[in-house]
Amino acid sequence: MNVKLQLLTLACACPLCAYASGVDEVLTALRGVECYQATADYQVLMSLQNDVNYTISLQSQAAPADTLAPCSYILSWHTDSSTDSVAGFCAYSNGNMFVFRGDRMQEYHYAQNPAIFLKSGTAAAPLPGIQMRGQFSNLLPQFIANDIENAVNDHRYTWEFTPDTVVSGQNCSVFKAEMTVNGNICREITYAFNRESHMPLFSETENNPGALAEQTILCKYTYPQKQPVCRPITEQMLGSIFPHIFELYRESTFTITNLPSQPLPTFTLPTTTGERHEHIRGQGFAHPTVLVILDALSEFATPTINETRRAIASLPQNADIIWAFTNNNTDDIETEIRRPRVGEHLLQSAKALARDCGATALPAVIFCDTDGIVQNVMVGFNNNFAADVIQKAVKLK
Repeated sequence: MNVKLQLLTLACACPLCAYASGVDEVLTALRGVECYQATADYQVLMSLQNDVNYTISLQSQAAPADTLAPCSYILSWHTDSSTDSVAGFCAYSNGNMFVFRGDRMQEYHYAQNPAIFLKSGTAAAPLPGIQMRGQFSNLLPQFIANDIENAVNDHRYTWEFTPDTVVSGQNCSVFKAEMTVNGNICREITYAFNRESHMPLFSETENNPGALAEQTILCKYTYPQKQPVCRPITEQMLGSIFPHIFELYRESTFTITNLPSQPLPTFTLPTTTGERHEHIRGQGFAHPTVLVILDALSEFATPTINETRRAIASLPQNADIIWAFTNNNTDDIETEIRRPRVGEHLLQSAKALARDCGATALPAVIFCDTDGIVQNVMVGFNNNFAADVIQKAVKLK
């Protein structure tokens, strides 16, 4: 179902320079928000699936010293079918990110794994860092500013700005844009802003308009009557807001950086062929061993496997690899690993092992001597991954 915002234009012809001036004024206001709070009624209308409705609490605050994101934020949501008051939340501040959804809480810290916060992929289609992809973060004023600026500067978009319009009975300014690829319109966006504050009131996004898999996203904002008050977003603050989630779903406060010089923790995990693989804390290995904890469905799974194998094959000494996948689906794992090589052990269902090792971000690589003592660790994937593995593994004995 294609639902359009109804626009009544009150002011017509406007020169391009006036358009740009009006857009710049909106962008300045969106980026200049010091403390922002709103509630969003969010609808996803799909031609091939049932519609979904969310109610989202939006909070953001200025973070001028943070080079990783345009703001700090806390986003929490529930759906019409949710039985809990909070079905999920996403929070970011100062290089620390916490995500809860699907009865699973994950946390990411720049100090432990910088790579996941940086752009990846190709120059033509870079993937933003995880803090720029938080669920519903695109609804925040600072992220809307980025979307508009990208549309204005991308030759694939045509856009227009109407400084004085009525949307659903409210005086607004409106930004509209269409993205065309290979002659086909693949995205349409409309943002309506309060004429005075320039804060968002409505938005509509059409993905693949006219196609079988067309998707329409509608968002309506409401604001508190009182001036919002923001306090610093910290781990302690989040724990006080979501105590039930932190108590039941937080996997560990032990970090992987504590592992070196300690025995590798005890674990017993199933192999993909139905056996059990056991390691007892304090027990040694036949050869120096590299334990790799990873997610088979991650974009980094394939390069992690390939680069680890390349690094271990180049070592002057023999070393074994334990592949510990957090996944339970054997097909997903075997699709990535293909066939275990000599000296490799293929394990699954390793979430508990990741927790016990303090690996809150994946992939995590743990380097062990033959006496079972951890000598070094690596977290995350980077362009020098193989060289880093060689540098650490060559010291094992």
